Amino acid sequence: MTSREIDPESGRLLNDQEGPYEWRWESQCSDDEQDPIEGIDTHLKAYGRQKGFCFVRRCGSSKKCTSSSLSHDGSEIGVVVKQKRNFMWTCECYGDRERKRKVSCDEGSDLLVLVGSGVRKSKKCECHVHIFASVNEIGKWVIRRSVMGHANHHPTAGKSRTIAAFRKQFIEDNPHVGREFEVCRKAGWRRNQVYNLMSTKRNGKAHMPFSQKDLHDYAAKLRKEKQAEDGRLLDVLWVDAHSRAAYEEFGDVVCFDTTYLTNQYRIPFANFIGVNHHGQSILLGCALVSRETADTFEWIFGHWLECMGGKAPTGILTDQDAAMRKALRSTMSQSCHRWCLWHITQKFCEKLGKNEEYLDLKEDLEHAIYGSLDADEFEMNWATVMERYTLSKIESVWLEVVFQKCYTDAKFNEV
Repeated sequence: MTSREIDPESGRLLNDQEGPYEWRWESQCSDDEQDPIEGIDTHLKAYGRQKGFCFVRRCGSSKKCTSSSLSHDGSEIGVVVKQKRNFMWTCECYGDRERKRKVSCDEGSDLLVLVGSGVRKSKKCECHVHIFASVNEIGKWVIRRSVMGHANHHPTAGKSRTIAAFRKQFIEDNPHVGREFEVCRKAGWRRNQVYNLMSTKRNGKAHMPFSQKDLHDYAAKLRKEKQAEDGRLLDVLWVDAHSRAAYEEFGDVVCFDTTYLTNQYRIPFANFIGVNHHGQSILLGCALVSRETADTFEWIFGHWLECMGGKAPTGILTDQDAAMRKALRSTMSQSCHRWCLWHITQKFCEKLGKNEEYLDLKEDLEHAIYGSLDADEFEMNWATVMERYTLSKIESVWLEVVFQKCYTDAKFNEV
């Protein structure tokens, strides 16, 4: 693995050890409205496609800025917006595999299951390839760091056909493939028959740039879009009088959950949950969601607020879905948005499962999170756990994010 630094002024590599390719970002469009992140993303994916791997967006940070805009009467007003300051792209094989831990329920049981057995099928193999870009002093995006040495896998140009992002992109760029699939389906052909016909035209399945499942998913997407254009019912929200009355008394903090269940039509069931004075869960609204996008969640949150008389909750808990965060910023900007701790703790096995003292570490972390009454006690308990156990660099970095989130929740509990 080699790390290659980039000269911010010229965009050239300072220690080029892997060939003539130069990581330099120059916008291919003169339009000022073009998103630099989208441009870099397109550039990196095009390079990865040539080499046989795919770059994916990993993480980034934003900064709140004030920009001026014109109001209805022509006067200038200040609007607070978030601007991206840095971003990191990684190889799709970046990171550790998710692990499923199996532990025997009874200590005296004859059935012994090894702790840590069962590894999910995943492409992740601890590859370290990544690109880091940030905004310089004059507001231009510059690629600061490039690590291009693959580890534990060997990409080649021919492997691009096996990457899901490129397979789906091929069908998006060639809509006639989806139309041919629909025509054959209407004629009574089965899916595998249609796919076999297409593969015959391309000299075998080995030369197919997409799979049978990709073709089916694309056709299903087209049908959903057609249903929306035809005016068919896609999303449903309902709130009864009992829920509205309960919200008046116990609507301070609300939990929005879309992981409850899905039906045979693969439509997620979402619900708004509150807690009454007996500590019991109360239903404050339900919804059937066609697509888990920002526009759909914005529609649900906006109409739910209308049903509740326009009164937004003081706090709302959701999972770590980016579409939900975007929708909440536009509909409930005054509410305190927090991630559900249950969803965070469920990732302990995935992120910390390789640690030799995982079971004891998990128990102590849960005690620090759930057993602390205020932020000071939580900070002291967390520091004790960090001193007690030896953690890898990846585990330490992830726990820093968890600490920040749980610390803000501890402060939230004080209020």
